[in-house]
Amino acid sequence: MTGVIGHKAEVAQADRWSIGGVLVTGPALTAVQLADQRSTAGGLALSDDALVALLDGVVTQHSKGFNRGNPPTRNFNDLVSDLERLSPRRGLSRLWEALKRVSVGADSALETHARLALAKAGFPLFVHDLEIRVPGMRPVHPDLGNVELRISIQVEGPHHDSPGQRVRDIERLQVTEAAGWIEIRVTAADIFTRPGELEPRLVSLVRAAVASRR
Repeated sequence: MTGVIGHKAEVAQADRWSIGGVLVTGPALTAVQLADQRSTAGGLALSDDALVALLDGVVTQHSKGFNRGNPPTRNFNDLVSDLERLSPRRGLSRLWEALKRVSVGADSALETHARLALAKAGFPLFVHDLEIRVPGMRPVHPDLGNVELRISIQVEGPHHDSPGQRVRDIERLQVTEAAGWIEIRVTAADIFTRPGELEPRLVSLVRAAVASRR
């Protein structure tokens, strides 16, 4: 196959996983390898924030909402044990730092990057796996939210264009506003700093929402 370079390595049984009948390396070993992977330009292939997003995806699970009860690929404590077992390897030091910023409940890398952007801007912690309730209305579950600020974040992807999802989005907005919260909807372009800008548009939107309550 063009562009594919084969490698040989001794892989411990604990790091040999099978997904749909395909043998793969387990999440901990994969994360270690990616943490030390270099790009064609010679720098690190994954940024520090990208590593956090990777680990968020490994440990994600929910106590609320549609995905409640679904098991993670690897729970946080088991992932820590796996990484300790793999020590010492190149890349591990970056993963230990990334673990300090991991948050359980993210459904996408974009949600993780949104949370990290808001944390870097100095806002109180926005969390995943949150539920907003209003008597007489169904509970809703924003992608991110901060109870103190009463601000929720929705990261929009292509699936939001489907008729059924549009209805659910409108219902969620109605519940969110009835609860006295402000809902901010963003796309991927709003989460990262654009050329010529000092901060992501998401940060500006949240700052404006906070100011509107004063």
